[in-house]
Amino acid sequence: MEPKLLSGQDYPNPYREFVKMFPDNTACATFIKSLRWPKGFICLITEKDVTHGYDWS
Repeated sequence: MEPKLLSGQDYPNPYREFVKMFPDNTACATFIKSLRWPKGFICLITEKDVTHGYDWS
């Protein structure tokens, strides 16, 4: 399991670091999803996980 990246703290500085952190689209999408939905994709009304196990990648 990879270490969790933190918003506002763990950003790549040089291009080589960027490529290492985000070697493909899936790695980039996973990071963006963790910033947008840190607790997962939760319904605002029911406060339950609404992904139903679906991988939104």
